[in-house]
Amino acid sequence: QNFERAYAYSNHYDNTSYVGRKSGQDSLGSITGATSINFASGTYDNKTAVLVGNVTLTATGTFAGEHHLLVSQDGTGGRTITWSNVSWNGTDPQPASGVGATSLFQLYSDGANGWYGLGYFNS
Repeated sequence: QNFERAYAYSNHYDNTSYVGRKSGQDSLGSITGATSINFASGTYDNKTAVLVGNVTLTATGTFAGEHHLLVSQDGTGGRTITWSNVSWNGTDPQPASGVGATSLFQLYSDGANGWYGLGYFNS
C-alpha cells in the first residue's frame, strides 16, 4: 500500500506550477546496458521502464527539482541498476528482484551540481 500511494503521488505530482515541467510520464520501454535518462525541461518528470538486463544508469538534464523513475523487472527478474552519477545516502538501492516486481526511485537535481537519490519504494 505504501508503494501504491508513493506511485500515485509521483504520477499526480503537481508539476504545472513550474515553468517547463509537464505533468505525466514518459515510457522509456525496455532498457539494458548503459542507459541515459534525460530529465530535461519540456519532458515529463516521471519515467517508466522495464529492466531486460542489468543497467548502468546515468541521469541527464539540468532541470532542477524532484524526478521519479518507476522500473519493472522483466519475465526473468533479478536485474540490477548501477547508479553512475546519482549520489545516495549510504548503499545504492536496488530494484525489487522478483519477476514483474516494480520499484519507484525518487531523484533530485539541483540543476548544476549533480543528482541525488531521495528515496525508493519496492513492491
